[in-house]
Amino acid sequence: MSDHDDSRKKPPPPQEPDETDRPGAGGREDDPMVGELLRDKWRVLERLGFGGFGTVYKVQDVKGGWVEALKILGVDRMSGAEAETMRKRFLREAQIMKSLGNQSQHIVGLSTYEEDLEAGLVYFLMEFVEGRDLAEVLAQEGPLTPERTVHLGLQICDALMVAHEAEEEVVHRDLKLENVMLTRDRRGNEVAKVLDFGIAKIAEREGDSHLTMAGTSLGTPGFAAPEQLRAETVDGRTDLFAFGVILYCLLTGRDPWFGRTAWESTDHVYELMVAAEKAEVIPFEETGVEVPRPLADVVTRLLRRDPAQRFPSARELKETLTRIAREWEAREEREEAETPAPAGMATALLRHRGKVGLSLVLVLLVVGVLVVRPWGRTLTVDELEERALAGGVASARLTPAGIEGRLALGPLPLPFRVPLEEGAAPGVVEDLRSAGLTVDTSREVDGLVRRAAAAQTEMRYFGEPGRDVRTFAQQALALDPDSREARSLLRKVAERMAWDAEAALQDGEPQEARELARDCLGLVPGHPGCQAVVGG
Repeated sequence: MSDHDDSRKKPPPPQEPDETDRPGAGGREDDPMVGELLRDKWRVLERLGFGGFGTVYKVQDVKGGWVEALKILGVDRMSGAEAETMRKRFLREAQIMKSLGNQSQHIVGLSTYEEDLEAGLVYFLMEFVEGRDLAEVLAQEGPLTPERTVHLGLQICDALMVAHEAEEEVVHRDLKLENVMLTRDRRGNEVAKVLDFGIAKIAEREGDSHLTMAGTSLGTPGFAAPEQLRAETVDGRTDLFAFGVILYCLLTGRDPWFGRTAWESTDHVYELMVAAEKAEVIPFEETGVEVPRPLADVVTRLLRRDPAQRFPSARELKETLTRIAREWEAREEREEAETPAPAGMATALLRHRGKVGLSLVLVLLVVGVLVVRPWGRTLTVDELEERALAGGVASARLTPAGIEGRLALGPLPLPFRVPLEEGAAPGVVEDLRSAGLTVDTSREVDGLVRRAAAAQTEMRYFGEPGRDVRTFAQQALALDPDSREARSLLRKVAERMAWDAEAALQDGEPQEARELARDCLGLVPGHPGCQAVVGG
């Protein structure tokens, strides 16, 4: 489909997966969806993999440049009843993802759910996680340190707590190395994010035989708990068993029963199923990796075959891991405090640093006088407007401290500063531009866009004034009405509102639906989804 095709034109169906594909694997070059432009919005970059109920693609918002993951359920080749069943199932998955993603930054969340039944497609957009899954991390780095393992384990516990303690308990049932991604936040900190939450458990509760198949209901051999393999009732402790396998793999680089390389796939499925039921866990002492006893005891308890002998909840597990981490930190602090430093060397070093510090202070003072020129003026907004109208301003830029720049006074432009009250910047910038002065707002706008993108990552689209996507995007637009990034972010907020409005209608809350739709139209006038809600 070219960029000029009708957005309602039916795109080619997703490529049927073959036995070599898996979630997280790279996209196939012959997939007809790759390169397509869907709904005049998203360019399909590559296929990431497939699951039991859809194919996942990496896509880019052609207007804003944002990259997301698009999961498509093709219903065009299904019978009417089957298509409707799968559509409802897909919608339910989207609702669960939205709810859990809003509550934990360690669960990959949903941004948009849409249906294009004319084209035979149902799909939703979710956060695209740039990083590696735990299997890839182990393959590239080998076993992780106990400290790093606990650090990541606490984050996974956070995701499990949100799911297991939800009003309607959600059990993952397919927790494994490939379903945990590692990425980094804007500060460079390592962050774990759990994929594919709660699908099989929902299917079982809904009693749909089409949805309870191996790989979903029975999980993945090697990670699935014994009660799950026996198709018995499962709960949060089933996920904790799989979590124990993950921790064992991270600490040793091996599986708990055969000692095989943890990140390599195997065809010995039956052997793994039997091992989970009967084999003994290889003691950490025999793995060649030193694991602190408290942490080893935690993993051993998680791998108990009887659910009653495991931790009763993810919350209690997190409390135990937190206590272990704090004990390690306290021990390190004690060891550092007890390490003596040579007295003579310390005294000499302090004296040397004192002389160097005094010299640096003097140098900085001189440089400050020459470069900063403290004799610059502090102006009011009215004074700056008058000078701008008279052509007496050489440059101006918006900074956290206000409006700063240089006055055009002879060969040495004089620096100036205009302090601004909180929230006054957009109005002042607009007035100065009306007076013919170009005010550089790029730094502040870029900062607001970055904060909006960070809020989007944490699924804070709206409803949290001062810290959500809508707030930051509107502030950026107020400073730069031509900002494409800010407008793209507001479109995403509007799409999220449209989805929420439709969900509110389905839940029998028309008043809430109309309020969401009106807010949506205030951001993107004429938005079709919100217009339909208001019109209805």
